[in-house]
Amino acid sequence: MSEDRITPELLWRLPRVGSPLADAQGRRFVVPVTSYDIEVNEGTTRLWLGDGERLRALTGDVSASQPALSPDGSKLAFVRKASADKDAKNQLWVMPLDAGEPEMLTDMPLGVSDPHWLPDGKRVAFLSALHVGKWTLEETAAEAKRRKDSKVKAHTSDQRFYRFWDRWVCDEPVQHIFTVDVKTREVTDLTPGLARIFPLMESAGTWDIAPDGSEVAFTAVRSEPPYHDLISGVYRFKLGEAPRLISEWTTSHASRPRYSPDGKYLIHGMQSEEGFYADKVRLVAYELATGKHIVLTEPWDHSAESWEFSGPDTLVFLAEDRGANAIYTLDLKRALQSPGEVEPQQVAR
Repeated sequence: MSEDRITPELLWRLPRVGSPLADAQGRRFVVPVTSYDIEVNEGTTRLWLGDGERLRALTGDVSASQPALSPDGSKLAFVRKASADKDAKNQLWVMPLDAGEPEMLTDMPLGVSDPHWLPDGKRVAFLSALHVGKWTLEETAAEAKRRKDSKVKAHTSDQRFYRFWDRWVCDEPVQHIFTVDVKTREVTDLTPGLARIFPLMESAGTWDIAPDGSEVAFTAVRSEPPYHDLISGVYRFKLGEAPRLISEWTTSHASRPRYSPDGKYLIHGMQSEEGFYADKVRLVAYELATGKHIVLTEPWDHSAESWEFSGPDTLVFLAEDRGANAIYTLDLKRALQSPGEVEPQQVAR
């Protein structure tokens, strides 16, 4: 890289570093790094383990992504294809961080994404799609093969919403939330029969697991077919029970649920102006014990995104400020005591 000028070839030789994932103790981190081969015309993402002084490659020449560390920091779950075959699907892999090889835990017919460890460290939850009405893995696998082998590629629909950018959605499979037992590899569908559409731009990051592992919350389209409107809502369910909409009190979008570390609240985003996609996103606290909604940031003239907890009472999130992304924090304890009166604090821009 001693060239005197920047060229396209030089830019493509530069590795792309993804978002690091730190362990609970803050001692080590896993980071995805993507490098590109111009001759082959494709990129490869590898996962690296670092401690601030050294980096060690965890994965090899088959792209791996979406790392998730176990609660005790001893194991890493990630997504990788079963082989380099172009038709191979992403599957869930788990490996010990200190020594040992990755093991593939799933063989889902349409692949997996977005792994989350359950608090007990014995199971990993993930997203995987099923064809509507084909609610078992065997039925979905058979349907996928039928569609692949069929010479008819036409689509028919009686729904108003049938296409999203370059995707046909009228007969697209729908995401379900599954768990796999790390030891026995038993796969369980937590949302059997669910036919709701998960966020189409990106389903990853749109759901969360309670700190005690007893329940799950997720974002999905709440509108009913034929989808004259397409409004997202937040759903909540205890393991073994059916999902229930908790954002019915607003006629506009609700999204991205996050459980508070103490398990008392579910934080989600909410828009209030029906039919206006660019309405600002407010942060809302849903009290799990009572079902009460508390709007935390109504007067704040910004739109929150990508919120996460940092510690027991602090929310960290992004918002656009004067044409640039900025990082904000919100003291949840104070905001709950005085809703709308505690303004988020900008910490970086």
